[in-house]
Parts: sequence; structure tokens; C-alpha cells
Amino acid sequence: MPESYLAHATSDARKKPARILDRAEATEILWREGANGKRVADAVEVRLKNGGKRVIRARKGVVVAAGALASSNLLYNSGILQSGSNISLNIACPVVALMPEGTQVNAWNEDQMATYIDRGDYLIESHFQPPMSMAMLVPGWFEDHYERMRNYNRLVSAGVLFPADRLGYMDHGKLKLKIGEKELALLRRALATMTKVHFLNGAIEVYPALLRGQTLTSDMSHDEIDAFFDKAIVEPDDVVLSSSHPHGGNAIHEDPHKGVVDLNQRVHNTTNCYVADASVMPSCIRVNAQLTTMAMAHRAMAGKRRFG
Repeated sequence: MPESYLAHATSDARKKPARILDRAEATEILWREGANGKRVADAVEVRLKNGGKRVIRARKGVVVAAGALASSNLLYNSGILQSGSNISLNIACPVVALMPEGTQVNAWNEDQMATYIDRGDYLIESHFQPPMSMAMLVPGWFEDHYERMRNYNRLVSAGVLFPADRLGYMDHGKLKLKIGEKELALLRRALATMTKVHFLNGAIEVYPALLRGQTLTSDMSHDEIDAFFDKAIVEPDDVVLSSSHPHGGNAIHEDPHKGVVDLNQRVHNTTNCYVADASVMPSCIRVNAQLTTMAMAHRAMAGKRRFG
């Protein structure tokens, strides 16, 4: 869809085709004073790929759609100082398991992420990884990692996904995020559950994504598995985490003291500046945000005469 729409929007057959500035960066929205003290987006300052600057006049308005982090940076740098707070992410942690000898998993020949199970406060997500990406998931150092990857065709993988709900914020253009004990307790429980699932499925060893690369074995009881993770994960640096799907930062809310954009996704106290990306989500949605992001952009702009 994006490719076909861009081809349509930039077609010379259109009366006024859209233009794409390759590798240009919008650095600031320039305002003028409007009626009732509201700001009117008058232009956008852009840094070009050759280092030069250009000011592009906004004849009707500005639509910000640079993603949760970049949109927050742009709006903050444009004087929207409440932008860039309450950013949510989905935090992922893989759990790899070794199946018995004679098992041929052929993980390379499956859809990478096709299913998930909702456990209420976290998700379990299937992984099917080709060798290079599996090597990045498998924990362990040097010889341990080498020996584990030699059994690639016997390795299965799944991940736990839990929400970091409004824990992030932008600070001088960078995302800051702190995981606390509440999230660590949830992670321990989720990893223990995923480990038990692997053993119930016949795995003989499990390799959770711990910094020290420890191994759990199938002769461990459920209580021993729980105790293992209680001891192994004391602080965030004890486990390898990745984050994805950032959203929030310019939350939608009718009250300008509680959100950055109003219910029409227009920046509060402006007349013609809208946000149409994942940054308008007010809290963590816990799953892949792509379809929701597309829906929110469609809701904000499609078929609407936002600029008269």
C-alpha cells in the first residue's frame, strides 16, 4: 500500500504531484500568531542531505508523521514542550531450547513470527529464525555459543513480550527508559512459564537470554525453575532485552494538560498542525503497533477536510 500510494501521489499525471526530499530532515516547525492566541504552522525548516537548510512554506498546514521518537523531537524542538513524555515500548526477551537428538526443526523454513498467546499481562510469541538471526538470539559466550549453534537444526525459539507502559521519555533527542522491579518481577514469571512450556514440549535444555548464558535442564522441577529466575535476574543488566514498537510521546487527550494532540489529532493550541503516527497512542498497546498506527493515521486524515 505505501508503495502504490507514493507512486500515485508523486505521479506527473497529477495536477500537483507530491515531492520527496531524499535524506532531508525536518528540524523545526515555524509558527505565527493566529486567532484566539493559537499558533499557526507557517513553515517547516529542513536540513538537506548536503548540509544546507531550506524553509518550506506551509500553504495549508503541517502533518507530522515521523514516528514516536522523531515526531516527539520535532515537536519539542518546535516549542511543544510537553511532547516526548510517556513513551511506551514492547520489551522482548527470547528463550531458546534444545530438542532431543534426531529432531529436525528446520526453523529456517517457517514464518518468522506467526502466532502469539496472550497471557493477560504478557505475551508469548513464536520465533522461527534462520541461522544468522538465531545466532543473535542464542545466549552464551565463545565455545558455549559455538556448541549451541552447532545444533541449529534442533533449536526452537519463542519469546516473551511485556509492556513498558509510559516508562520512556525523550531527553536531548535520545530515548530514556528505566525498567523497575515491577517489570522485572513480570519478566521472571514470564521466562519461567516459557521455560516450562519448552520442557513440556520435549526440550532437554533451555537457554534463556541471560547475560551469563546459563542453562536450565529438563530434570528441574517447576519450583526449581521459578527459584532459578528469582536468583538469576536481580537487575535489568542480568538479562538481554530488546525493545520494539515505540509509541506515545504525543498522546491523544481532550485536555491539553494531559495530552499533546486533541481528539482530532491536532496539536493542542494550534490551528493546522496534525500528528498521524504511533506517537498519539496514550498508553501501551502491547502488540505490534503497525495496523493500529495505520488506522490512527487514516482516522486523522483520510477523507477529512482538515485544512479547508
